[in-house]
Parts: sequence; C-alpha cells; structure tokens
Amino acid sequence: MKVLMVAPGYVIHAQRPLHWLLEKGCNVTFVDWANSNPMTENRDNYKYLQFPSPRGSRFYGIIGKKVANWTAFWTEVYQLWFLKKKINPDITHIHWVDHHAFKCVKARMSPLILSVWGSDINQLFFRDIDGEKRRLIGQTLAAADTVIVDAVDIIERCNILAGCEIRAKLLPIGIDMGLFRSGYARAALKWRRKLKIPSDSRVLLSPRSWERIYRHEFILEAFAKALSRLKTSTYLVFKKTDMRDNHDFVIYEKELIQRAYELGINKQVKLIPWVPYEQLPEVYGFADMIINYPSEDAFPMTFIEASACEKPVISCRLPAYMDTFAEKYFRMVKPGNINELSDAIVEELNGNVTGNTKNMIKARRVVEKKYDEKIYIQGLLNIYTSLI
Repeated sequence: MKVLMVAPGYVIHAQRPLHWLLEKGCNVTFVDWANSNPMTENRDNYKYLQFPSPRGSRFYGIIGKKVANWTAFWTEVYQLWFLKKKINPDITHIHWVDHHAFKCVKARMSPLILSVWGSDINQLFFRDIDGEKRRLIGQTLAAADTVIVDAVDIIERCNILAGCEIRAKLLPIGIDMGLFRSGYARAALKWRRKLKIPSDSRVLLSPRSWERIYRHEFILEAFAKALSRLKTSTYLVFKKTDMRDNHDFVIYEKELIQRAYELGINKQVKLIPWVPYEQLPEVYGFADMIINYPSEDAFPMTFIEASACEKPVISCRLPAYMDTFAEKYFRMVKPGNINELSDAIVEELNGNVTGNTKNMIKARRVVEKKYDEKIYIQGLLNIYTSLI
C-alpha cells in the first residue's frame, strides 16, 4: 500500500503513525511543511519530501499583493497535483487541518483522510479567527473521505464548519500500554534528585504543552493558595516543551517564573526540560498527582497516559471530557475558578491516597480496553482498506 502522508514531522502524533505504517510494510512518502524529517534511519519503504513552495516568490511583490498571493497559492497546488501524479498513492493522509490540507484538496488528492488534533478545530471557536480561514477549513473537512477525531464534540464542530455531516471516525491514537505503566521507581528517584525534591515530599505535575491555552499560570495561582493548607511538603512541577525557535514559549516561561517569585513560592516550583516521548512514563512516575487546566481542548493524551501510569488527575470540566472515563475517575472542577481548583488540590493531596490508587487501577483497565495503540493501528488500516 502506498501512502502519501502530510504532517509536521517534529510532532509525536505524526511520528507514531508513520512508524507504525512503515512497520506494517506500507510505502510511505512523508511530506512535511515544518522542515523536520521524522526518520533518522534509512528505509527502503520511506521517502521524505518538503511541502511544495513557489519558486521566485520573493519577486511576486512587484505584481501586487493580491495577484502574488493568488499566483503563489495555485503554484503550490499545481506542484502538489504533480507530486500526486508522480507518486500515485493509494491513500493521502493529512495530519492537522489548515491551509496545507486545503491545498491538497484543491490538488484533488484522493482518497483523502484528515486527522484533526483538536486545537486546529477548537481555535476556530475559542479564538478570534477570521471568517476566511473558517471557510477554508470547512471546505477541507467537507471534501475529505474520512475525518479521524479523538473526541465526539470535535465531530460536532467539524460539522458546523463544513456545513454538512462529515464522514467522521472516532479513533483515538492511544498509547503503548507496556511503556506507560506504574513503576519506574528508580528513574523517578533520579528525577527527584535532579530537581532537588526530597523523597518524602509530594509532587503535583502539570505535563501539558508549553502554551498559554493550557493555563499553567492558573495552576500556579491555585497552587500558591493551596500550599499553606497542605499537610505534606509539596512541589509543583511543569514539563517544558521543546522551545527551539519559539519566542512565545520563552516569554511564557519567564512570566511564570516571575510570578512564582512574586507569590513567594519559587522554591516550591520546578521546571523540567523537554524529554523524548519514551521517557514520559518516568516523568509521570515521580509525580503524585497530575493537574490539567486548559481553556480549550480535545480529549488529551495526558488523561490516557496518566491513567495507564495509575496517577490521579485533577482537571477542569470541559465539553470534550464529558461522557468519558475521565468524568468518572478524575476530580473535575469548574473552568476558570482558581479557588475551586485550589480547594481540589488540598482535598486530593491531603485525602485518601489508597482510595485514589484503587480508583486509578480501574481507570487503567478502561484505557487498556479502549486506548491501546494496537486498536488505532488496526482501525487506521481498516479505514485505508475500505477507501481503497
């Protein structure tokens, strides 16, 4: 099977499906617009290409901005069409829906599968996005043969954008249940030593990406309010994102550090550097409680990973989380209510540890049945086969 895969290569949600397809013997041409080849080893069934860009575009300004944009757009579309004719893929699979996906639609790539990741759709509802971009994304979704989502509420939003009922498939990417599990005691101890956290102290971990939509500043404020009421010495740990060439991430980090000093809790707040995906279970391993408080979200991998590692979770209550195992097994609080979040931190960390452990053992069993990555792999191959 020949697969044309279009995605930002530096993102783990693209890397994992790519590796699975190669392991299953598919011939994959990976087209990336972020200039980041996700494969380091040579494989006969893998080819990497950069997303087309119009040559000589720096000279387009002399013919006017509108004409320049039109020329650049259709030049890229033609290059994609030529690429499709040359490769002649059985399936085109695009991860993350934006103007790159729209250009693939205009290049008449088919059968066409879109994998939405949540933020690509949610931003059109929660942020000030111009109507032209909404129209563009809507047309892209409507044209797809299958749209893969990981939360039911994302299907509803896709339907609104498309102006019709899209051909959707609920298929979470899942995790490696052998990798994400309880344990990792030795690695956890090393992390505590590295961060200078005493072994008898407790750790509250905020593991989401280093972006403002994940509201780490709200978590910081809630922790400051909770600290004096906690029975045991407790540290708040943030897991940083790979911040190469991202000025916004750097500014955000400085703001959080400054605020921790202003609140007088800087000694209780730790930042750990970006870690590769394979090391994430170790990070969960040294935490006692996971905290999640975004302003918008799809169904996050954090919930699945934490449950597999049998770590209790405090989270805000968002639409994407409702009617899922998270609602049953996690502590849910109102969005935008720092006092309620602070009270939840106190109650959970001062509460029944044994009860939390039993609860998360049950949560892991749910994850094993519904979110094992093997389910995603087989489901994806089934979608490919049905469309071919």
